[in-house]
Amino acid sequence: ANTARGHMEQLPSGSFRVSVYAGTEPVAGKLRRLQQTCPDEPSAAAALGKLLAQAGGDRFPNREATLGQALVKYLEVADLKVSTREAHEGYVRRTIGPVLGEVKIRRLGADSLDSLYTALKKCSRLCRRLPRTEHHTDGEHACDARCGPLRDHRTPRPHACDSRCRPHVCKPMSPATILRIHSVISSALDLAVRYDWVDRNVAKNASPPRPRKREPDPPTPDQAARLLNLVWAEDEEFGLYLWTAFTTGARRGEVSALRENRFDFGRQQVRLAR
Repeated sequence: ANTARGHMEQLPSGSFRVSVYAGTEPVAGKLRRLQQTCPDEPSAAAALGKLLAQAGGDRFPNREATLGQALVKYLEVADLKVSTREAHEGYVRRTIGPVLGEVKIRRLGADSLDSLYTALKKCSRLCRRLPRTEHHTDGEHACDARCGPLRDHRTPRPHACDSRCRPHVCKPMSPATILRIHSVISSALDLAVRYDWVDRNVAKNASPPRPRKREPDPPTPDQAARLLNLVWAEDEEFGLYLWTAFTTGARRGEVSALRENRFDFGRQQVRLAR
C-alpha cells in the first residue's frame, strides 16, 4: 500500500515495515520519518493509518528509536558544562553504548538495566562480553606472541604491549560511578517520554546501587588550633583563609570567592553568594 505520505513494504523475514513522511525538522532541516515494523499485513495497514494520523496532527513519536538514539539526542539538547558533557560521552561510549545502544527503547526493561549494574559491580570493563583472547590486528593474521589472553592495557592508543600490559583482573566499578551511568540513562529516557518515543521511563523501576556515605573525620579543636597557630606564624594571609574556613564551614570555592562586601562586621555575618 502506498499513499502520498507513506507506504508499507514486506521485508525478507515476512514482516511488514511501515514508513510515513512527517515533514522536515525546522532547525536542523532533517527529514522526519515515522517507522514501525508489524508481523502481518492487516496490522501494518492499521499502523499506516495511525502513523498518518499522527503525522497529520504534528505528532512525531519515533516508536523504533533505540537507547543509543535517545542518548545522542539527550547529549545534543542537554544544558551541560563541558566537563560534565565529556564525562557523559565517556560513559555512553565505553559502557552504555556497546551493551544497550542498539536496544529499542520500547523493548528495554528495568531488568536489563539491573543486569548491567550487576555486571559493572563485578567488572568495570564488562569482561564477560569481551573475547577471552585479544588479537594484535582485526584483519586476517597468523596468531603469534602478540595475541594472548585478555589484558589491561597501559594505554588505549595503538602500542606494542610490554610488561605494563598485564593479564586482565576484574575491578568492580564504584557505586557512585554506576549511579552516574544510571542518571545518564534515566535522563535520556525522560527525554524519550517527552518526545512520545516511549510511554514511560523504565529506569525509574531499576535498582542502581546507593553510594556509601563518607564519614567525615575533621580535626579536633586542639589540632585545628595548633594548625592555625603554626600557619599564621608563617603566612598571615593563608592563616586568615584557614580561619575563615574553620569558622564558617564554607567550601574551598566559596571561601575563595569571598569579597570585602560580603562581610558585615556590625552583625558579625558573612554572606556566601556563590
